[in-house]
Amino acid sequence: MRATLSLAVAAVLALTVTGCSSLKKSRSSQLPSYYLNDDGTPYTGDIKPHRVTASEKREERRSWDKIAADADTSSLYDRIDRDNHRFAGDPEMFKFKEIETQHVKFSYYDPFKGRDYLYYDLSSMKRDFHYPCDGWFISDYGIRSGRMHTGVDLKALPGSNVYAAFDGVVRMSKNYSSYGNVVVIRHDNGLETVYSHNSRNIARSGDRVRAGDVIAKVGRTGRATTDHVHFEVRVMGQFFNPNLLIDVKKNKLQDGSLYVYNRKGVVSASSKKRDLPEDEPVVTPPKTTASSASAQSGTQTKSTGSVTHRVVKGDTLYAIARRYGTTVDKIMKLNGLTSSRINIGQRLVVK
Repeated sequence: MRATLSLAVAAVLALTVTGCSSLKKSRSSQLPSYYLNDDGTPYTGDIKPHRVTASEKREERRSWDKIAADADTSSLYDRIDRDNHRFAGDPEMFKFKEIETQHVKFSYYDPFKGRDYLYYDLSSMKRDFHYPCDGWFISDYGIRSGRMHTGVDLKALPGSNVYAAFDGVVRMSKNYSSYGNVVVIRHDNGLETVYSHNSRNIARSGDRVRAGDVIAKVGRTGRATTDHVHFEVRVMGQFFNPNLLIDVKKNKLQDGSLYVYNRKGVVSASSKKRDLPEDEPVVTPPKTTASSASAQSGTQTKSTGSVTHRVVKGDTLYAIARRYGTTVDKIMKLNGLTSSRINIGQRLVVK
């Protein structure tokens, strides 16, 4: 009887050990979300997360605690004037309008100052650049699932650091629609960079940052299927391909040059200097005839010296009017519009 009981106990113990081993193996075979690509397949590349040292943590806490202590909540957007640090850029670029602290694409600073383009020698800028995160490229700029993907996606470990790419001042830091927690920095080289889907933002609107400063933590807030940094580059609120600025395959700044053009209010960028075309003729409404007098009675025409704007994705009549210092009603009258609906590629007379 005693021998039979001993055999039964041994059998139960064996089954328990086998079951635990099997369960352990099953659990260990399930990869955490940050080891997966967007489509759920395992990531096969090297994963080298940045290990934050104790001294880095202390320095980060000391830096942002000082900013918080110096902040005057009654004058939130004037904190940039609170120390003796001077940026190389135009000081006017850091005087944000309140709407600029609330919306990604509303940016009223004009770095062109009457010039046709901005030139950047990227090779000489490398010493003042820090890659946005310790991660790897997973999704490119361009049309994705029928929608315009306005930046690049960089996979990173959840809770790891998001870094400022260049020196500058935080224009916007908040939870914003599909961006989730987003930080927008205006840099003293005239560019703006966007970092979104953060688990939390550390830097706040008005904070001064240097390249490499920790401004947020990686997360998946907003419209995101995995923990990553959605990174954009903008000028005057308009986005362009970040691949022209950063090499997402090698996690560094691109070599060569960057040219950013302002063509009648429409921003574009290129790695090579291009010849600027002659001014395009302004398309004005047809001359009023007897048969169309009533229909055209509210249309104003400027045949010479007109300022025009070509509509790009994301434009609205309100945004265009704000950009050119005019009103929606005036633009509608100048172009004979009966509704506020506009189409991409459409050219509007704005002044």
